[in-house]
Amino acid sequence: MKKLRKKFSDNVFNVIIGGIFAIVGLFVLLFPDTSLMTVCYILGTACLIGGIIRTVRYVKAKKEGTPNIIDLISGIVLLAVAFMLLLHPKFLMSVLPFIMGVAIVIYGVSSFFSGKGGLFSKIFSVIIGIYGVSLVLNPFKGATSITSMVGFGLLIFGIVKIVSEIVINKNKPQLPEDIDGDGYIEVDYTDV
Repeated sequence: MKKLRKKFSDNVFNVIIGGIFAIVGLFVLLFPDTSLMTVCYILGTACLIGGIIRTVRYVKAKKEGTPNIIDLISGIVLLAVAFMLLLHPKFLMSVLPFIMGVAIVIYGVSSFFSGKGGLFSKIFSVIIGIYGVSLVLNPFKGATSITSMVGFGLLIFGIVKIVSEIVINKNKPQLPEDIDGDGYIEVDYTDV
């Protein structure tokens, strides 16, 4: 990213980043199931690598006489999570929305009966509770809908970033070549 940033101006770089967000968002929006599986495989691979590193670090430290039990425990947990993500991604994809659904239902009910807020707050709490119940009853479809919402958000963010950079660039006064973006005049100097 640093090399790209040096190669392009800030506006071009921000337009490129906006385009990447928009493309990823569109892909996630159009293919939510594939996106979820891809995320599971990426996270599973990362956990596998992290688990191996932690376990090897523990074994090395044990040979040196300074073992750290936290490295062993975290290595085992990461390996377990990795195998779960890599071998059973669909099970995990259905369990996580169920847990999220239960948490959302609890939040919706507690905010409804908290006594804070007005009518709008109560209506919002009911909508949140209904969404939580739908996640509990149909977790896989809920995971897909959450993924679609994330994709939609990424797509909108990318488009807004591109449009804002084009508008900012269009309305930005053009400075002479020897003046930088902060208004300083760039000069060459020599030591005497």
